[in-house]
This record gives sequence, C-alpha cells and structure tokens, in this order.
Amino acid sequence: MQSDNLIRVLIVDDDEDDFLILKETLQDIPTNSFEIDWSRDYNESLQKIKSGIYDIYLVDYRLGQHTGLTLLKEAISAGCEEPIIMLTGRGNKEIDVQAMQLGATDYLIKAELNSEKLERCIRYSFERTNNTKSLKESEKKYRYLFEGAKDVVFIADDQLKFIEVNPAAGELFGLKTNSGSYKSLYDFIADENTAASIRRQLEQRNHLQDLEVRIYNKNGENRYCQLSLFIEGPEPHKNLVYGIMHDVTNLKIATNSKIQIEKFAANERLIRIIAHEIRNPLTNIHLSAEHLKLHYSNLELEPYLGIIERNGVRINELISELLNFSKPIELVAERISLQEILEQCLADNSDRLQLKGIELFTDYSTEPFEIIGDKQKLIIAISNIVINAIEAIENASGKLSLKIEQSSDHFLLHIIDNGKGIPEEYLSKITEPFFTLKKKGTGIGLSAALTILKSHKAQVEIHSKVGVGTNFIVCFEKACATSQTKTKDEILVSQKDTF
Repeated sequence: MQSDNLIRVLIVDDDEDDFLILKETLQDIPTNSFEIDWSRDYNESLQKIKSGIYDIYLVDYRLGQHTGLTLLKEAISAGCEEPIIMLTGRGNKEIDVQAMQLGATDYLIKAELNSEKLERCIRYSFERTNNTKSLKESEKKYRYLFEGAKDVVFIADDQLKFIEVNPAAGELFGLKTNSGSYKSLYDFIADENTAASIRRQLEQRNHLQDLEVRIYNKNGENRYCQLSLFIEGPEPHKNLVYGIMHDVTNLKIATNSKIQIEKFAANERLIRIIAHEIRNPLTNIHLSAEHLKLHYSNLELEPYLGIIERNGVRINELISELLNFSKPIELVAERISLQEILEQCLADNSDRLQLKGIELFTDYSTEPFEIIGDKQKLIIAISNIVINAIEAIENASGKLSLKIEQSSDHFLLHIIDNGKGIPEEYLSKITEPFFTLKKKGTGIGLSAALTILKSHKAQVEIHSKVGVGTNFIVCFEKACATSQTKTKDEILVSQKDTF
C-alpha cells in the first residue's frame, strides 16, 4: 500500500480540532508525504480499517460511547496487520499497557506531540510491523512444513516429553496434536538399551542423527524409524529438543524380503549341487551292496548289507525331499474357505494336542472367509506352523489359539501359543531353510510353510517373547480383492510384549 514516501493515514478522532492539529503536525514532517483521511464515527472507522486501504492508523482513546481500545480489539480480530497508534489526551499507564497488549504498535499523549516525536513513532511503528509480519510469515511457512510433513516432527523437553507434535506424530503415537499433556518418547521405544543410550547422549548434550530405533505405535505394533534429535538450550535440564522420525518399516520389509529371496535362490543352487554330488557316490554304494548280496552269501554280512540298503534309500528320499523343496511351487488355485483349512489342520494334529494336554481355543466366524489358493498346499503350510507351535509348548498348562480377524480386503490369521518363545536374536533366522532350535529338527518345516505362503502372496509376521509365547500372523487377501491387489510377499519379523 505504501508507495515511495507517500503514506496513507487514517485519523480516528471524534474531535475535529484535535484532528486538525494532528493533521498539521503530520504535514510538518519533512521526510514523508501523507495522504490524510479523517473518520469520527466508530462504525465508519471500523469499515475503513477493514478495507485495508491505509498504511497506518492514529486512533484516539475516546470515541463517544466507545473507546479506541474497543476499536483496536475489533480491528485486530478482523485481521488488520497495519500499525495502529493509540492517542490519548492525558497519560494513563493502564491504557498504555492494555493498548500494547491488544496489538497497538505505540501509545502517544496528544499534549506532548510534535512533528519530530510523531515521525519517530511512525517510523518505529512501521519497522515493528514489518518485523512482526516477517515473523508471522516465517512462522506460517514453518507451520505448513511442520503440519504437512509426512515424517514425525516434535518438540520435547530434555526428558523427551512431548511439548508439541505434528499430525504425523499424533497418528503414529495416538496423540492429540492440540492436547496439553503428552507422553514421553521413551514410553514408545521398544528396546530399553536404546532408550538408555539416547538418555546418555542427551545428558552429554550430543545431537543424534539417523539413529535406528524400534518403537511401538498406538496399536502396539512394531515400527522401525530413523530418529534425529537436536538440542537447544544453554544448560542441562533446561533444554528444548527438536526431533524428526522417519518411518523405514516398509523399506526394512522390502530389504528383508529381498534378502529372503536371495537366500532361497542361493539355497536352491546349493541343494542341487549337493544332491548331484551325493547321489553319484550313493548310487555306487547302492550298486555295490546289491552286488555283494547277490554274489556273496554270508549270514554275518546280511544284517550290515540291509543297513546299508535301508539308509541308502533313506538318504535318497531325503535328497528328493530337498529337491522338491527347492522347486518352484505349482498351485492349483480355487476359491476356498480359510476355516475349512484350519479345521483340517486341527483334525490332522488332534493326537498331538491330546497327548500334550494342550487346551485349544478357536475364534472365527462360521461364515466362510474365502480366499484364492491351493487347499492342499495351504493345509501343509498351516499344519507346519501349528506343529511348530505345539512342539514349542513345554508347560503343563499349554494353550493354542487360532483366531481370524478381517479388514476390508484381508483376513488376518493368528496362531498363538504360550510356549517357550523365540529369542530376539533368532527371530530373523527362524524361517530360513535348515535353521532350527530343536535338537532333532531339520529346519525345513517353517521354511516350507513360508515358501507356500509367499506363493499365495500372503504377508507373514512373527511376534514372540521368551517365556511368554509366539504369535504367528498370516495376512491373506480376500477372494474378492485378489485380482486388484498388488503382490505382498513381505516378511516382517518383530517382537512384542503382548499378543
């Protein structure tokens, strides 16, 4: 609005004589030219201020039935950003304080006015207003960044108790962004050692950059994030901490999935090489045993030859199983009920459950939950998981639960046991071929189950805690959603306190 040295001024005063004196004082200022307008009516003055056509306002405190403070308050509420200078006939500290609190840029006493003082007041008012506008504009830009960021952004105290959080943080942690009472970030960090390390770094006033942390979200689910913390403040225990968290869970899932695919490919090559190298000498051993049996009749040798033959056959069968395991799975896809698969798996393993005295709990609807898949292969996969759960239960009060939850596009199958649990350091390996924690295990059962489930585009999660038990979660696409849904061969292995 301000053009060169021309300043548009609105004087709000119900006394014409005071207006003329003030106008003359303005015209005596040599450094600027003024375009001066006058308003004596309260409502007219308010409308002119709302129009925004003036650069500065000089408002008298007394305006008939109203006061300049009331006009000031309404003008600021209406969005006026131009400087407003409050004028009064006599000095009054209380009015001065109120005016400044309401948003006036300065307060002048008419009796003490001269052109020099008025020029300085106008100049300072413009400087203050421009600085305020710049601050508001900067705050507005950073507020947009803060609230629009997809990453978690927060301000906390030195104990990482949240002071302010953006919507992304509110969504992740289940916090209300306008709430006055927040939890601490430490309440959501899953690993106590990580939390202790962060405390030590903050006590030493060290910034943290891209530290990977595992946190629990508002639903108690594991999320992996890169955490950066920046400390502001001169003294320990009197700091503000600015934090940014980038969720890398999906990236971690994709990386784990890629690693699993590479491991399966490497294992397949290894199995074929080993099978070829073992079968050649095994054939010679088998032929030699047959030759000895045919041409050398010796009662003392017969038992040993029988042992050689039987174990040779067993080794050959094992090689065939390994080769079948490494082959791509061919599916006979059809629309099937997930409940039927579970019922068949439980029927096949009912003897195991009874022998170990395990209490069985099922929680799913009788209404068919239909998926697209190979029924026989899914029975094998789910049975392997159920068997693994049964064998993990060692206490006298064993419990096995099978539960199905559903969302708009997926079914979530939970297979939960209260067995010994899986140590955290082995969770990422538990589905690898030939890895086992059992004394007589082969390490093929869960790996084969995972291969079958991956071929059905199922997502798998394993939640476990030593001494509590394990929750094996399989996410299936609904039959109606399968044709429109992207492949989800993802493996997320994590650990939780509860299931």
